[in-house]
Amino acid sequence: MLPSLIIAIVIVGAAARSAAAQVLYGSIAGTLTDETGAVVPKAAVTVTNTSTGLTRQATADEAGYYSIPNLLEGRYDVSVTAGGFSPYTQTGVDVRINNVTRVNAVMHLGALNEQVTVEASAAVLQTTKSDVSANLDTASMENLPLPGYRNYQSLINLVPGTTPARFQNAVTDTPGRALTTNVNGQERGANNTRVDGSADILVTMPHHAVYVPPVESIQEVNISTNNFDAEQGMTGGAAVTVITKSGTNNLRGSAFTMYDSSALRAFTWDENRSGIANKPEGRRSISGGSLGGPIRKNKLFYFANWEGTFERNSFTRRFSVLPADFRTGDFSRMLGAQILSASGNPILVPTTEGGTTALRQGMIFDPFSGNLDGTGRSVFSSGGQINVIPAARLNAPMQRMLGLVPVPNRPGDTDNYVNTALQPLNRNNVDAKVNWNRNERHQLWFKYSAMDALVSGEFALGAAGGPCLCGGGLGKGSTLVQIAGIGQTYTVSPTFLIDGTFGWTRFGQDVEPPDLGTNFGLDVLGIPGTNGPDRRESGMPPLYVAGYSELGNPEGWNPLYRNDQSYTFNTNASWMKGLHDVRFGFDFVHHLMNHWQPELGEGPRGAFYFDPGVTALNPDALDETVGFRGGTPSFENDWNAAAAFLLGTPDVSGKSSQFIKMNSFENQYALYIQSWNMIIERKLPADLVGSIGYVGSASV
Repeated sequence: MLPSLIIAIVIVGAAARSAAAQVLYGSIAGTLTDETGAVVPKAAVTVTNTSTGLTRQATADEAGYYSIPNLLEGRYDVSVTAGGFSPYTQTGVDVRINNVTRVNAVMHLGALNEQVTVEASAAVLQTTKSDVSANLDTASMENLPLPGYRNYQSLINLVPGTTPARFQNAVTDTPGRALTTNVNGQERGANNTRVDGSADILVTMPHHAVYVPPVESIQEVNISTNNFDAEQGMTGGAAVTVITKSGTNNLRGSAFTMYDSSALRAFTWDENRSGIANKPEGRRSISGGSLGGPIRKNKLFYFANWEGTFERNSFTRRFSVLPADFRTGDFSRMLGAQILSASGNPILVPTTEGGTTALRQGMIFDPFSGNLDGTGRSVFSSGGQINVIPAARLNAPMQRMLGLVPVPNRPGDTDNYVNTALQPLNRNNVDAKVNWNRNERHQLWFKYSAMDALVSGEFALGAAGGPCLCGGGLGKGSTLVQIAGIGQTYTVSPTFLIDGTFGWTRFGQDVEPPDLGTNFGLDVLGIPGTNGPDRRESGMPPLYVAGYSELGNPEGWNPLYRNDQSYTFNTNASWMKGLHDVRFGFDFVHHLMNHWQPELGEGPRGAFYFDPGVTALNPDALDETVGFRGGTPSFENDWNAAAAFLLGTPDVSGKSSQFIKMNSFENQYALYIQSWNMIIERKLPADLVGSIGYVGSASV
């Protein structure tokens, strides 16, 4: 794919000076004036993180303006000193990521021993940035109800322009249970999530976040949905930035547990319809704990979090299996009324025993009689009984499979078998972060997150296979997701700062169905051409009988082996020169897909489809000769497909052997420069806020 180019320039006129924000950090900026409204230049501004003791300093320019970028999320005290004025302090200033917090101070004339202190004020409207964004803080995520697996993504429903978040794909191959949403009408794969700067995207399915941090480990989430900063140029839907918690000077911890049981839920529709009196056992427990504090006060901090999800999800479903008489080839009770010609006379058709009989509704016809187009066929008969397939005509491999299919446990020819099973999910999430204030000018952080999950799913029809009696995914799926990152911010001078991150994301997974390792189609059923010498070709070939539940292993994507990785590198610089605030940088993402998964055709085990038309009569010839009273009848019923299965005559069959490992990569890279200010006309301040970005991608 050829590189793509995106260039955007935005010009906005305004009366107040703007300041650049950073995606992983926040800023404090403002203007200093005296009681008459005159600006106070050259004042010294100091901000102090109340949790870690980190201080940063800046000097106001000739216009009384100051800006302190690249601040970690948290609460700060802002102090201002200037000659001839009393010191000014504002406490409890909350800094959020990807936001600029304005603190405009009014200085009072007075001595240095006099102090003006302002307590934290209510949040003000964001006027220094033009992007449309929302922030989810710790309090919101910990106190608002979170359904499902306590997933922070469910709160994205509160952001304007989003569709309701929903689960996606099978739990076996996506045990993180990421939610998907469309933002502002964009395709869901256009959303871009990063955790502490590292790419958080499942390479093969980019509408998934590959890692969902537990709520207890999240400090803040910023969701930008429109007018993105150029720094977030590789986004089409929503740019979601997740910042995990850091340690502070205070030793703090938490512990929680949550338990849910099927005893607390209502009966499902299938359970009520099946007359089940006792709800199947099902339970979910989510427990966790966190601990954070100082390793060395004001210098080195740690934070660690663990969350365990242990679920036994109960599933009760109805299936359709062949009733007892069908299994022997006896379809006599399905015979219906006679079908008359246009003149009102019976229509005679041949039988497989050489006689004739009146044409009736519900008949089963021999696919090896008559013409290739299905006309002139003979109706099955055995011992003079119409609509019965002779025992000698029943296919041996299909009889072997049928012997493994459970008998109906509910009345009826379809929806006649009910089964219940538990799908276990054991998932452990670990998050750790270390922050190091190397000195006042240089801060670093290191983080590591991992999710280790094991999910199991059972065949609904036991030894005969069938659909998974679960939320998707037969067999055992073992998944290990890892995210590691390092980041730093360095103050070269009071007017020039650089920051950068390097991240690594890995999605490792093995999913193997319960029938893997046995050449079931070849050795058990005795069907030539199924399975093969490679272990990945072993297992049960799926048998699809129209109108009935599938037999064998219907999951053509299973087994799979994935080792997909992403590398993220991002570096930025902030330069403040006179009336100019400029931020520029480079962003690079390398996605590597490295896995084996059957994706084509009928899968490595082979597959067979049985359609009603195989044992039906084509009425076209009779319609042309004698006609039909009341319209042309159809002979394609569910039991016609069952008869085709008993005869071993599929209408479609195939096998797709796939041994090619899918190795591909995509490089995404971006250069940007954004946000500068200038004076236009004499003594008339105005802002020219712009961004120019180049976004390119190359894939193989």
